[in-house]
Amino acid sequence: SDESGKGDFFGPLVVAAVLINKDIAKKFFNFGVKDSKVLAPKSILELAKKIEALAPLHAVLALKPEAYNLRYEQMKTQGKNLNDLLAAGHVAALSKVLQANSSCHFALVDRFSQSNNIAAQLHSNFPQLTVQQQPRAEEDLAVAAASILARAKFVQIMAELSTLAGMELPKGGGANATACAQTILAARGETFLNQLVKKHFANYKSLVL
Repeated sequence: SDESGKGDFFGPLVVAAVLINKDIAKKFFNFGVKDSKVLAPKSILELAKKIEALAPLHAVLALKPEAYNLRYEQMKTQGKNLNDLLAAGHVAALSKVLQANSSCHFALVDRFSQSNNIAAQLHSNFPQLTVQQQPRAEEDLAVAAASILARAKFVQIMAELSTLAGMELPKGGGANATACAQTILAARGETFLNQLVKKHFANYKSLVL
């Protein structure tokens, strides 16, 4: 499993999980599946279609900004943070795939924090599962495929939100993202902006409301 959008001020948070075997892995390798961060957007969308066709056991879960902001606030009141929200996403995506194939006993997660409860949550429903988390896990073909599916969904939703906003929304969390948000805020108001951005980012706190 892997995620996309956690560092982007605009747009959703997406988590994807992909189940593969050796035969699928060979096919992935042959048509160039690799970490989505080194692929062009067009390649990501093309590869996503091939991955979905070759690996039918996959799950892609997206939290658009409004739902993301609501969920984040709910977790904050419980003393939880972004890592807990990410962990919940990975558990949900992996569980959906694992429920479809009970013979799978290994899960590899692209590690995003030193400690989380992903393994404990998964073990409650899948006690025989070995859960491994490692940095740069996209070097593994299954995680690389998950990164592509997650990014493809992120790109798709960003296009929808850009259409809604009437302008191309910037990716990332830099000064250009803050400036774009300020422009939208001035033109359309806070309620509209909240459909597009993750409110807990420092970018949001720097806006002149």
